[in-house]
Amino acid sequence: MVCRCTKLSCAKNSATSAAAAAAAEMPPGRGLHPGAGAWTPSLSGPGGTPMAPPGGRDGRLCKFGPTNADLEVKDALQRMLKPVNYSIIVPWMERAGEHGKKDVIVLSRCLASAEAEHADQRSGFAAATEPLLANSNGRVRVAKAVPVSADRIQQDMLRSKHGADQRDGNLKATRHFFGSQYATIPSVDTVHDAHRLGEINLAKDPTTRVLTEEARRRLQLWQVRGPERDRQAAAQVMRALRSISEAVTALPTYQDHCRSRGTDGGIGGGGGGRTDQDS
Repeated sequence: MVCRCTKLSCAKNSATSAAAAAAAEMPPGRGLHPGAGAWTPSLSGPGGTPMAPPGGRDGRLCKFGPTNADLEVKDALQRMLKPVNYSIIVPWMERAGEHGKKDVIVLSRCLASAEAEHADQRSGFAAATEPLLANSNGRVRVAKAVPVSADRIQQDMLRSKHGADQRDGNLKATRHFFGSQYATIPSVDTVHDAHRLGEINLAKDPTTRVLTEEARRRLQLWQVRGPERDRQAAAQVMRALRSISEAVTALPTYQDHCRSRGTDGGIGGGGGGRTDQDS
């Protein structure tokens, strides 16, 4: 007489063998295939060949790739720039440093904050009913905002008459920004750019021609109150606009391409330009 446990064990072994045979006969790409164990991140190719980049750790996953700031900067540039200027995004991001990318992020957030302020019913109504003034350059600002000249701002920032000025945290942060992040050696041009948005109308500034109409509209909304609220952000916005505009200006034009090929750029590629055979 065979024990019941023995019968159950034999039946279980038979079922396991049948399942293994069925899995072996199953075509690849279907069913659940048994693996080697828990998944481990790796960059191994067929046969266990390491595919890690130089400086990797024996084929294991390495910390390479864009950062969160890079992704935010790329998304901001794609939303602000005209489609014809998309070709400068990757080269600009490769050359731009940490401060340049932060400037673009600040620019994008300023545009978003201006739109959000006018979209809210309470703040939008208050902004719409607030009296405005325009200076001789066409820059619109709130009537109650007190304009301050650039030389007065520089004087207030660099003042150090007694110990309280040296211990002032706001003054110290302002000095650190302008001294180490904005311009290591201040000049007339850097000081002018830092306070430019408080004086000129951005709609007429050539640096905004690379932006879309929607971005320029939001930038004008922000300029009504932005430079007086945060002068540091205004300086970063101006530096970001100038950097992006210079990158677009540095792109080769059609005339440069034709000049390099020795043609005059006419219709049909006429060979009116000077060539080696003409000399």
